[in-house]
Amino acid sequence: CDFQYKDTRIEAHQIYANIKDLVADGTTIYIATDEREKKFFNIFREHYNVYFLDDFKHLLEDVNTNYYGMLDQRIASRGRKFIGTYYSTFTGYINRMRGYHAQKDKAAGWEKGIMNSWYYVPTHKRDDLVHYYPIHTPMWAREFPAAWRDLDNGISE
Repeated sequence: CDFQYKDTRIEAHQIYANIKDLVADGTTIYIATDEREKKFFNIFREHYNVYFLDDFKHLLEDVNTNYYGMLDQRIASRGRKFIGTYYSTFTGYINRMRGYHAQKDKAAGWEKGIMNSWYYVPTHKRDDLVHYYPIHTPMWAREFPAAWRDLDNGISE
């Protein structure tokens, strides 16, 4: 379970405090979450234009609800910025897709395998993805640029 790590279970006001310098007030944000009580995110509504997958359910009438988590990941992977949880495999896959996109689109930092992604918790890991780090243990806790950097080197489209 991703949330077996007690330091990742923090209140919304703590999450906001950890990210407010990364996201300007008034920004439109998409929150990919399985949290059913959306009032948990009220502090974000005070500062941002907030959207959830639930806001678009009328467009998803023919989509099996079992796919909603994957759809959340696809949407989050295409944001200009992404902020997730270090130990989360849900966050990890979003970051891997962001790495693939960064390489294909030649986004800022793509040569080094870095991207505009951060962790809101734990705070000592916050900036790990905006700096290059080689693979190290624990390998499951985050994604590494080796998963996407130069993945298609020598292959032409």
